Amino acid sequence: MLLISRVLRSDVPGYRGMPNTASEKRDFLKGKMQELILEHFRKEEKFLFPYLEKRDRRFLELTDSLRTDHHNLKALYSGITKDDDNENILQQFALLLEEHIRKEERILFQMVQEILGEEELKNLQSLLEAPPTSQ
Repeated sequence: MLLISRVLRSDVPGYRGMPNTASEKRDFLKGKMQELILEHFRKEEKFLFPYLEKRDRRFLELTDSLRTDHHNLKALYSGITKDDDNENILQQFALLLEEHIRKEERILFQMVQEILGEEELKNLQSLLEAPPTSQ
């Protein structure tokens, strides 16, 4: 998902073979939201966050923050799909998505590795790697 955020940013040089105009980026994001991002959010909110919160209360503040990121990203996406002049909204979306990814990588994943045992990590991994559902 980090590549998605980099492609959408207006302050990063374009990637060969990737969208460059605002309308191309908007269409690219529409596809990625449907095929990847929303399913990622759903799995975190339905499985990962509740599991972690029950396992250890130290996760609560972080999972609340990550849920807020999900909400804000969905709201920005809604603006992107409705707004013809969406370069600024695309940039905001890209920056928040990158910040969200970094928060997961640098804080959440570190906490998970410190608090959960190896067997728990394996169980969570298989749960999160399950094929998407039709919900």
